[in-house]
Formats: sequence, structure tokens, C-alpha cells
Amino acid sequence: MSSILKFIILMMISLTGFMVNPLPAVAEEVTVVEADQQNQTAQDWLDLIDQTKYKESWDVASADVRGNITSDQWENSITSTLAGLGRRLTRGLDARKEASSKPGLPDGTYVDLIFSSSFANKQQAVETLTLVQDSDGIWRVAAYSIK
Repeated sequence: MSSILKFIILMMISLTGFMVNPLPAVAEEVTVVEADQQNQTAQDWLDLIDQTKYKESWDVASADVRGNITSDQWENSITSTLAGLGRRLTRGLDARKEASSKPGLPDGTYVDLIFSSSFANKQQAVETLTLVQDSDGIWRVAAYSIK
């Protein structure tokens, strides 16, 4: 086989991904595991909100949240955010966005989970749940908004 043909075959293999490098596969598995952890954290937290367990939602929020706002302030904020919406009818994850900084929050490892939702009194809503990886490595809620 000519060296030019070997070169072309190697380039085609390289460009099409037939050569498998085990390190990216490991990194990809970590990403999937982290995404699963983030999704579970979000679902558990949103379940608390749906059940109006606002103080409990503060208990599992990020260290920054718990250090900067009391549970009563958190409960009042969540109550006013959800006022008038009524019971949640649907919720589906639309997007996730990773960031190393967020306005008003200290630098860290963040992910926004963006949900399309509907409520008894609001047919179309967008819920954004910002998670942060706390110093102990656990993903926790850093912010919540609804539009």
C-alpha cells in the first residue's frame, strides 16, 4: 500500500472518529453521571416547591443561598414568585447551560436547567433553576425564577 493511500486512510479514520481514545469516553461518562445528578437534584427540589415545602427547599439550597438569606425570606420570595400561578400541570426540561459565573453570584461551577411549564393559571411559563456545585462537590440550587 502506498504511503499516500495510508495517509488518506488514517486521515479518514481520524476525521470520522473510528479511532477510539478511551480518555474522552471516560470524560463523557462523567458528564452523563453529572447530568443525571443535576437532573435528580432539580427534580427533587422542584418536587418540594410543587408540594409548597418552601422551607425544606431552603434546607437543601446552596451554602451561598443559606448564608445570604433566611429560610423565612426564602419562603416569602418563593411564595411571591409563584403567587397566582396555581397548581403546576406540566414541566419538561428544554435546555441546560453551563457557566463559571452568574450575575449576582460568586464565581463557581453553575448549570441552568430551563423548563417549559404550565400552571392552572398560566398556560406557558419558563422556569429556570440554577444549580451550583458546592465546595463538597454536591449540586445544589443557587437560584430559581419563573417567567
